[in-house]
Amino acid sequence: MTEERRRPHLWFVNHYAVHPDVHGRSGRHYRLAQHLESLGWRVTIIASSTDHPSGRQLSPRGATVSGDETGPVFRLLKTPAYEKGGFSRVINMVTFSARLLALRNLDAPDLVIGSTVHPLAAWAASTVARRKAVPFVFETRDLWPETLIDMGAITRRHPLARILRWIEKRTIERSLLVISPLPGVGDYLEAWGHDVPFVWISNGVEPGEASAPPADDAAGPNFTYFGSIGRANAVDTLVQAFELYLAEGGSPYARLRLVGDGADFDEIKRRTTTSQWASQMHLQGAVPQSQLTQISAESDALIANMLDLPLYKYGISLNKLFEYLSAARPIIFASNASNNPVADASAGFAVPANDVAAIAEAMQQLQDTPAAERAAMGARGREHVKSEYDYSVLARRLSRALVPLLKPTSATPTAPTTPSD
Repeated sequence: MTEERRRPHLWFVNHYAVHPDVHGRSGRHYRLAQHLESLGWRVTIIASSTDHPSGRQLSPRGATVSGDETGPVFRLLKTPAYEKGGFSRVINMVTFSARLLALRNLDAPDLVIGSTVHPLAAWAASTVARRKAVPFVFETRDLWPETLIDMGAITRRHPLARILRWIEKRTIERSLLVISPLPGVGDYLEAWGHDVPFVWISNGVEPGEASAPPADDAAGPNFTYFGSIGRANAVDTLVQAFELYLAEGGSPYARLRLVGDGADFDEIKRRTTTSQWASQMHLQGAVPQSQLTQISAESDALIANMLDLPLYKYGISLNKLFEYLSAARPIIFASNASNNPVADASAGFAVPANDVAAIAEAMQQLQDTPAAERAAMGARGREHVKSEYDYSVLARRLSRALVPLLKPTSATPTAPTTPSD
């Protein structure tokens, strides 16, 4: 038996997974799979041929993208392009799930992980696992329909809420294990009467990729936000807080830089360009991941804000927060979520969610903080993310959780799966 055949074959089903050679960026599942390969697994990621969130078609005929010696294989299922916010995206979701159910010509798995964003893909993955009589693990990265309900998109009695709840229930019932980047999902499962083991596998970062040199001294602090510009990110509150900070005596040389794209981009652009402090605010569209290191290096502090939603009692796992910590910059983070990596690491200023006055005060405190202490905050954040949220650490945690689920007749990883973190 060859080395390739001795390794257990894991299918990672994520409609929106990205491959760096195709999408120009790499995400959670690529990174986890890359490290799982080094731990003795063989990983195939099954994803869509269209890009998210743009909806652009990247591989009209579908494709198989082979990894290198330490990388996973991607199987891209052909799905139609779609427009943001349009019904065509629903067609895209249904098409992906249908093609997954009909998938042939792929080596059989020893274990299947089905991941949201949308629950239909995870349900389809659970159906495939049942057909192939292999263990199934449900990865819920967003809670549906709770997210839509808390964001005010639907009510609890809306037909869509009932459909999503049913899909989630069926998918959980088929699972031997539930994993999530949200640490409180175990409480969520218990609240809904599900008796299934849960393991927290956070989002993370590759700290070596995000290291930033010290920024040059500047006359005033440069505050930077990068990430999505949508309602959930409440970027308008950051703009209001910066204006209040300036109005109450903040440095006339201070700058606010907003980097990203999203549904609220045009509104934030209007707000920043019509402000009396427009010359001190700069909004730009999304940039390649490779440029974020330099942007962080030019910043005195990185900032983020969240809405105060009941949903966040189950926790958060913001990719940008781990990138912030990795950049070794002090952070201003406004959140009422049940977990707070910035506070855990003493890496900056943790203030209440969506609180304009509190964020403005934190900006002033950052301005008054000596450079040496700012550097110490950044260093603490970087050490914390390296020890807790490095993808190599997270992959070992995931591997340890998956090995006991393998059937006795399945292969087991050839590399050690229980080294200390």
